[in-house]
Amino acid sequence: QSAERTIFIVFRLFFAKELGPEEMERIFGICLWLYMACLEYAFKKDIINADTKFESGYGKDGTLTLEDEIFTPDSSRFWAAQS
Repeated sequence: QSAERTIFIVFRLFFAKELGPEEMERIFGICLWLYMACLEYAFKKDIINADTKFESGYGKDGTLTLEDEIFTPDSSRFWAAQS
C-alpha cells in the first residue's frame, strides 16, 4: 500500500515596490525551499502543515530579509495526520 501526498501551492506576493520576474522567481524559490523543508520534517512527525505565510522585506542595503517568525502556530496551520 502506498501513500500519496498532493501539494497545492498558492503563492501571493504583495510588494511595495516594482519587482522584476527574476526577483519574483528568486523569492518564490526561497519560499518553496523553506516550505518543503518544513513539510518533510512535519511529515516524519505525522503532522500536516496545512498552510503558512512568510513575511519578508528589504533592508536598507537592499538585502532580502525575513521579517517575522515562520512555522509557528501564529504563522501556520498544522493538522494531525490521520492513518
